[in-house]
Amino acid sequence: MKKILSVSLLTASLLAGGTGIIHAEEQPAQEQKLNQTPEYQELQSLLTIKKDLNEKLKAQTTQNKAMWESVRSGVSEEVRAAVKNVMQEIKPIREAKKSNREEATQTKQQYKDKMKVTKEAYKNGDNTWSTSLTEAIDLLEQWTDIENEILSQKASIYDALQ
Repeated sequence: MKKILSVSLLTASLLAGGTGIIHAEEQPAQEQKLNQTPEYQELQSLLTIKKDLNEKLKAQTTQNKAMWESVRSGVSEEVRAAVKNVMQEIKPIREAKKSNREEATQTKQQYKDKMKVTKEAYKNGDNTWSTSLTEAIDLLEQWTDIENEILSQKASIYDALQ
């Protein structure tokens, strides 16, 4: 059927002035070339790798579920209740630690930005560098205080888990 269609297109294009011949011949060649391009081959390889990865993920999920079930089945209600109580006890500490971690990240970025401003001001001979450096030092001290609080919270969590 394709040959008949190609012959009809060829005949029609000859009758119409021959301009359709190039179009009729190019289209199938372009489709074949796409499948043979390195990009297409790479795409196919990646799709195969992704398919394998998805199968591994499903298998790992099944393994993890089975492991959790075996762990849960071997633990007494008394132990579960104790763990649940400890987790409830440390929950506020963990939330505070998380909040402090976010604040530390922001302060660290502010410190880095302030140091860049200080260096640029110094390099350009601008006298504001000393003020900027003082602000950077204050940020560094604030960042250190937050990190110390996080360390204290981590120690509290460790003590509660013991």
